[in-house]
Amino acid sequence: MSKRMAKHRAQHGEESIPNQGGSWSLSNNSLGDAGIRDLAKVLPSLVALRTLEIEGVSMSHVGVSQITESVGNCNTIININFSRNAIGDAGALSMAKLLEKKQDFHLINLSHCFSVTSEGGRRFIEGLLHCTELREIHLESLQLDDVSLQILCPGFSNMPSLKTIMLSENSIKYNGLRHLAQHLCTCTLIEAIDLSSNSIDNAGVETLSGVLSKFKNLKKIILSQNKIGPSGAMKLEEAIRQCKQLEMLHLQSCSLPENHGYAVVQALVLCQEIEDISLAVNTLGERSLLKLAEELHHFHRLRKIDLRLCGISDTVCTSLASGFRCCLHLEEVNLSWNTIGDEGACALACALKHMKMLKKMDLGKNQIQERGAEAIAEELSVCSWIKLICLWSNQVPTSTAEKLKEPRLNFA
Repeated sequence: MSKRMAKHRAQHGEESIPNQGGSWSLSNNSLGDAGIRDLAKVLPSLVALRTLEIEGVSMSHVGVSQITESVGNCNTIININFSRNAIGDAGALSMAKLLEKKQDFHLINLSHCFSVTSEGGRRFIEGLLHCTELREIHLESLQLDDVSLQILCPGFSNMPSLKTIMLSENSIKYNGLRHLAQHLCTCTLIEAIDLSSNSIDNAGVETLSGVLSKFKNLKKIILSQNKIGPSGAMKLEEAIRQCKQLEMLHLQSCSLPENHGYAVVQALVLCQEIEDISLAVNTLGERSLLKLAEELHHFHRLRKIDLRLCGISDTVCTSLASGFRCCLHLEEVNLSWNTIGDEGACALACALKHMKMLKKMDLGKNQIQERGAEAIAEELSVCSWIKLICLWSNQVPTSTAEKLKEPRLNFA
């Protein structure tokens, strides 16, 4: 047995090895290829193992070759997570061969696997097409391009159980997105789709939005860091209106047009299940922001809202603070990088005691001064459930920060 595998057993105990089945996670340690070699020998003895996670363990293509050969002989494993390893094209090829041999996987995660080129990604996709029972595909940052999508998408018609498709941080452009929209509509059970940080333009968003409205069970839409123009925003708004089960909407840094931001907010009112909203790094304008504040009382399940760098003034912040009082499940609020001053800070301070589930509020990089900081500190003293309020890079004098002596206020 390798020293690293022995170290894992010493740290986690023999009970960490699931002899009776279930899942086994060896993620985020330094097993390396030597530990993977030992793991490959152990796997065949775990006759009921269903889920194997080997994320971020310094596994190279050598380790992938060893572990895929072993997994291919384990009939019960249906979920694999090999993300955040430098598997290279050789590792991608080993994965493709595994998928050609063993085709009953439900979940495959190769996200952020370094050193895989576009060619390696395409070869892996060819193997993935054999897996017709897939529920989840996680291929973030795998150098997938439009050609990869043209290979993958026709296979969706043979994956009727697919629910989650995560393709962020790739090089998908309009042609790839067109193929995605054309073929993904056959997967009527889709619940989550992530296409953030690609090269999707207004036409691409418009094309995608046409198919999103068909997914009646859609819960997560993540399109951050793409460029949404007027017509794309209009189509997206129409799609959101149809997504009654939506729980998460991330449109961070999407160049969202101001007047269409208003329409998106109006559409969200129909999403009674929404829990997580990010409209950060968009110039939404005061009208859209005030509309959002006005409608916050509809979001009974809202847990997290990110409005960084949205041009929030004291006037808008005061309205948001009033709306936050009605969000009884709100746990995290990010209002950093705006122009909030003492007036807005005092309004938020008054709202804190009503926000019984709040854990963190970020007000960094605003224009809050002594009066606002003191108001927040005073109210925070009776809100024991709040863990942290960030006030970094504001205009609070050092002497005031030292005087307040509230460890849950972060001025750094």
